Amino acid sequence: MILDIETMLVEALQGEYTQEDDDVEVVAWPDDVDEYKLKTHKAGLLVRYQDADFSAPDGDEVVRQMFYPAFMVVTAVRSLRDHTGAYTMMDRNRSAIVGLEYRNSLFYGAGEGFLKKDGSVWMYAQFFAVKQRVKQS
Repeated sequence: MILDIETMLVEALQGEYTQEDDDVEVVAWPDDVDEYKLKTHKAGLLVRYQDADFSAPDGDEVVRQMFYPAFMVVTAVRSLRDHTGAYTMMDRNRSAIVGLEYRNSLFYGAGEGFLKKDGSVWMYAQFFAVKQRVKQS
C-alpha cells in the first residue's frame, strides 16, 4: 500500500508540473537524500512515506481499525515569493494532492512548514494523509 500511494503522489505532482517553464523535478525520496542536489531544474519535489496513526481497535473477535498513513513532500527551490517560488509551489502541491482519492478515501493536508535553507535553496515540508482500513489476513 505504501509504495502504491507514494507512486500515486509522485504521478499527481508530475501531472501538476507539466509546463516547460515549470522545470520541476518530482521524484520519490532518494535512498541517499544527502546526495540529492538541484542541478538543472529550478525546483525539486521529494516524496516519501512519513509515518502513520492508527485508531483504537473496535471489536473483540475481529479487529476493526483505521490506519492514517502520512506522506511528506519536500519542496526545494531557490526563491520564495515569485511565481516559481516555494509559496506558489506549496499552493500547487496542496491543490494537486488534497482531495485525491485512494481506495474510496480522500487525501487531506496534515501539516506543513519550513525545514531549512541550504545555501541558496529553501526547503519546506508538507504532510498529507489518507484514511484507510487495516486489513486482516
